[in-house]
Amino acid sequence: GKLGKFLKKPWTVATNDISILQYFGQYACPGNHEHEPTQGSNATQSAYYTPEFAETLMRAWYPRQAYHHVPDVSNRASALVTRNLARSEWIKDERGIQAVLAEAVGLRKNKTWDDDSVTTLENLKF
Repeated sequence: GKLGKFLKKPWTVATNDISILQYFGQYACPGNHEHEPTQGSNATQSAYYTPEFAETLMRAWYPRQAYHHVPDVSNRASALVTRNLARSEWIKDERGIQAVLAEAVGLRKNKTWDDDSVTTLENLKF
C-alpha cells in the first residue's frame, strides 16, 4: 500500500486441484504484521494481480510448461480480478445471464460438464 504495508484484501482460491492448494497455501498471511485498508488509491492498486501471483498460479497449473512464456499484463489496462456473484445478483442482469450461459457452453464443449450425468439431490442421498 501507499504506507508500505500489506493491503488487507481477503480472497479465496476455489479449486479441487491439490497442487494449486499446495502452492497457494504457502502464501497464507501469517498475521504477524499490520495491514492497510484496501480503499482509495490502495483499492486501485489492488485491482490487479501481482506478477508473483500470476507466476504462482501458472506454476501450479502447468508445472511442466515453460510458464515464463505467459505474456506480461502488468503494464496494460487488462485485469484478472473477479468477484463471485450470488445468483440473486447475476440473475437480474442480462450480462450476468449471458456470462453464465457462455460459461456453460464452454464447460460442455471441453467436456467438463456432462448433462447426461446430472441428477437431483434426492437421487444422491443414501
